[in-house]
Amino acid sequence: MPGLLDRAGVSTATTGAGTITLGSALSGLQTFANAGALDGFPYMYRIEDSSGWEVSYGTYTSSGTTITRNLIASSTGALLSLSGSALIFGTLSGFEIAQNIATGCRLSLSGANLLLTPRNGFMVPTAGGLFRRLGSSGITLAPNSAYDSRTTTNRVSNGTGTATLTFGAAHSWPVGSRILVEGQGGNVTNIRSLYDGARQISAVASTTISFGVSSTSDASTADTNGKVTVIQYIYVYYTGSGLALEGSPIVPVQDAATGLMVKTGDSSRFLVGMAAQNGSAWVNDATRPWLRNWYDREKPVSKSNINANTTASFTSAYGFFANILRTYAMTWADEQYESHYGGPIGKDSTGQMWVAPAPESTPDILSAAASYVAVGNDLAGPISYLGGPYGARNANPAEGLHLVEPMAYASAGTMTFYGVANFGYCHASTRVR
Repeated sequence: MPGLLDRAGVSTATTGAGTITLGSALSGLQTFANAGALDGFPYMYRIEDSSGWEVSYGTYTSSGTTITRNLIASSTGALLSLSGSALIFGTLSGFEIAQNIATGCRLSLSGANLLLTPRNGFMVPTAGGLFRRLGSSGITLAPNSAYDSRTTTNRVSNGTGTATLTFGAAHSWPVGSRILVEGQGGNVTNIRSLYDGARQISAVASTTISFGVSSTSDASTADTNGKVTVIQYIYVYYTGSGLALEGSPIVPVQDAATGLMVKTGDSSRFLVGMAAQNGSAWVNDATRPWLRNWYDREKPVSKSNINANTTASFTSAYGFFANILRTYAMTWADEQYESHYGGPIGKDSTGQMWVAPAPESTPDILSAAASYVAVGNDLAGPISYLGGPYGARNANPAEGLHLVEPMAYASAGTMTFYGVANFGYCHASTRVR
């Protein structure tokens, strides 16, 4: 944030729109140096030149006694072309006061675009520590085809704790991008937890991305319809003539000067939220609440139910079920999420079965079967109520987009998730906490 100088006022012989050479103090006032200006630091000032005026901030240099010019506002809408007899005063601008800042501005989905609008406040942070007014109509951000979700053509775990996914076309996602990986198979025993879930890209090539996984045992390329979604952090910035939004997979970092969250490598971009595209469109619906505000921390709930009976056959005792009761959680780094299931399930033969929500985990989740509720024992079918709701919690998830889907056990035969009105519907929900 630019500094303030008390009772600083000087003349200048500078002409034109360039850097100002500061002259002697005006009567009753003091020079910038005597007011405490430090070499290399930015300060706010105003210019009066006949009927023209300008409010700017700039970097003070003690050698030569100059100050640079970064326009905030002026009588002409541009830097004044100084006459050689202008007056320069230390000043305070409304742009520097954190009144009703971005904590009162909110991201939402409006048609096909994201929309940032005032809520309780109307000022957003911009470069130089200045705050600028967000108009009542807000500003929008269209989807970006560079960050469409993508379908994989194969996957390979290379035996060193790294999975590599291949796309059918080149991508531009950078290293460090946070992604959600979703396998598209049916009953895929113990594969989901090897590479699905919230991940962070560790290496890229033209058509591939790589990321760490917890197991090195899987070298299959069978899942050729996996889906990868990239998180976009939403930043606000000043273009020089107005405010705009930018979506980027580059993660934010805390700015040392302002304490606010900014885009890594570009402190002119200030974080206001995160979002993701499903295919080529922004999405924020009951199942995919893929839009979060940084300041206005609402706690979204993802919901899913089965509208028709869905049957899954087991190839071995345990299984994860893709595309059945899948729910999602988009979390900031200081949040967690929990999931609950309820409704009727059944099995076609005698034996034990149970179902529980499975947050992202390592394959060790399978060894924790005893912690899940057995919902049927020696069942001859047709129905056993899952009841509940039974739940599971991920208490320390990574920042990003997560999935939750059923993990089940059946000693033999076929399990049915019922979605018929006379029995009630199998349903799932995942809530950010």
